Amino acid sequence: MTVNSLVDLQWYIFALIVLFGGIWAYFEDRHVTVDFMALNMSRRTRAAISIFGDIFLLLPLCIVMGWYGTHFALVAWQTGEGSIQGGLTAHWLIKGALPVSFVLLGISAIVHAISVIGQLRRGDLDQVETHHDHSLGTITQQRAEQSSQTELRNDS
Repeated sequence: MTVNSLVDLQWYIFALIVLFGGIWAYFEDRHVTVDFMALNMSRRTRAAISIFGDIFLLLPLCIVMGWYGTHFALVAWQTGEGSIQGGLTAHWLIKGALPVSFVLLGISAIVHAISVIGQLRRGDLDQVETHHDHSLGTITQQRAEQSSQTELRNDS
């Protein structure tokens, strides 16, 4: 194994962490949201926006990336693409992770949309929460507790 192999391995591992870590973050609903807008919306509105984003924005992107990513990986495999600097010789492996990750992300989007639709149909809006800024909630809760303690001290 050469130094160039280690450099290639480094970016392979980084790419896998980014691709599959993003899916995990999405599936756990820990992805980036536009919180300053979502805070002023009802849960029903946030759920509707989430469904729209899953079905009409994320899913088409996943389909396109899965389709073209597969071709991208197949060409790398057929041509035996590898590092010309003495690094790893199987670039098709990492390029194959691209369509796999987007197909998994698309499946996650479908599962999430079905879940939110089911919760909306049941009227179970307490469970539909697309905003998960726990640090903001914790800070707000701490400030509320501090102000109530201050008020109690002032009343005494």
